[in-house]
Amino acid sequence: MVRLILTRSRIFAIGIAIAVLAFASCGHSNSTTPKPVSTATSIVSPGPSSAPCIISLGLAFEPDGGNGHGFHGIQAVHYEGNDENTCAGVGPTATPMAVLLQNSVGEIAFGASGIDAVAVEQNTSGGYSVVQDMFGAAVGTLVPAGEPYDVSIPPPTAAPSAGVTATPVAAPLIPDVSGVSIIGDSTSGVAVMVGPSATPGAIVALTSLTNAPPQYGLDVPYSDPNYTLPNPPDVPRSIIRISPAATSAGNTAFVRGLSDLLAFTVKFANAGYQFNATADDTTLGTGTPLRGNGNIAFDPADGTRALIAGTTAGGTNVLTLVTGLPTAIVRTATLSLPAGANIHSVLVAGNGVYAIAGTDLGIFVINGISGSALSLVAPFDPSPLSSQANAIPYTNCNGGASSMTTVYSVGLSRGALPSNALEDYLVALGTSAGVSCPSGNNATLVAVPFNPSNGLLPSPTPVPSPTATPAPGATAAAPSPTPPAIFVQNNMIAPPAGSDLLIVR
Repeated sequence: MVRLILTRSRIFAIGIAIAVLAFASCGHSNSTTPKPVSTATSIVSPGPSSAPCIISLGLAFEPDGGNGHGFHGIQAVHYEGNDENTCAGVGPTATPMAVLLQNSVGEIAFGASGIDAVAVEQNTSGGYSVVQDMFGAAVGTLVPAGEPYDVSIPPPTAAPSAGVTATPVAAPLIPDVSGVSIIGDSTSGVAVMVGPSATPGAIVALTSLTNAPPQYGLDVPYSDPNYTLPNPPDVPRSIIRISPAATSAGNTAFVRGLSDLLAFTVKFANAGYQFNATADDTTLGTGTPLRGNGNIAFDPADGTRALIAGTTAGGTNVLTLVTGLPTAIVRTATLSLPAGANIHSVLVAGNGVYAIAGTDLGIFVINGISGSALSLVAPFDPSPLSSQANAIPYTNCNGGASSMTTVYSVGLSRGALPSNALEDYLVALGTSAGVSCPSGNNATLVAVPFNPSNGLLPSPTPVPSPTATPAPGATAAAPSPTPPAIFVQNNMIAPPAGSDLLIVR
């Protein structure tokens, strides 16, 4: 069995699916079954709850995706301050902070701690293949660093074969990257990417993320001597996602296409990452073309579980809980959302109990991720389009009241301090019917406190009645604090159809 290690002076292609993707060791010197509960009443109201914040716990990044009306870059939003309250100073007409790049940005990806980050820019042919190293993600400030690497053109040196003969093996080229993830972070970070028109079909890796510019790494074909894939193969494949939680066998890498969901085990070996194909499910393809996160949500608390939205047959409102990862894909439970609830984005809360899905009817909260059956949680802000969905109220760009019924992306903050009983903020990017902004960017990003222990917004703390006549030297009891208010950022760029591009930290 051949195992290859990358060095900075040599570039390899590989003809088997067991590959070791090594990384450069340089730093940044040169240039991340409770039962359903009853209906709860929302306690949020439009408006800020703290002073403006720049260095913040809660950050969201949205690339233009080609929909920026001439804007090329990434919109950056600070929604939670270091005081754990939502940020203020954002009026209805305010525009988000901008990170300008030379070309349109199709996707971004961060390492586990945000030290490594890449942006995939548009090439001269219209596809997204120019991979730009970005510094500063850990502190909420993205800065392009060094020359980018174009994965649509051949590597700078010839790639020798990894087989038993000396016949050269062509390195895969990706004219249009539609899925990118980062394994590891800092000196161990490797960016892996796929695209539907990759020739030949394979995962392509770039290393040296902390020492710009990125360099061509190894590639992992959709084949394995120890696992037999369907013949002919179910290509093209356009999504790649890496599980945050590991098992004894390693992490899971999902590669998803229109017709199947392919699983790899990923583990650290010989100063790099080894990929082994382990399972393929031909019922859990996307059915329709997707970009970005690809309706895959891994359980952060259990590396053997994930939630998949959509099916090969085109069931865009179907959720499937899979277990047995990374060595098998076991379909454990399914849940069909109401008709019309086309799922655009899905995630699993940090405790692995609840999931959140963004759809054309609003936001659905799903219970049972840690069990064997899925069910819906009663909404905290019922949607006018479905009594089972949430439509978060907000003030739109024109100063009017709206409810977010169309949700393109959802996220949860992971940076709240342990002292905060709220633990998380639910972030949603979406819009409401009839909203038209002068900027042409009609989407809005909202952030509301979310309780992952019951799938609802936190209940207000009861306000005690002050003593009518305090004792000498004493004062009346102060009212207890209530959860912070909703954060609203209008004039956000709506992603292209089928794209879930938002990154929330």
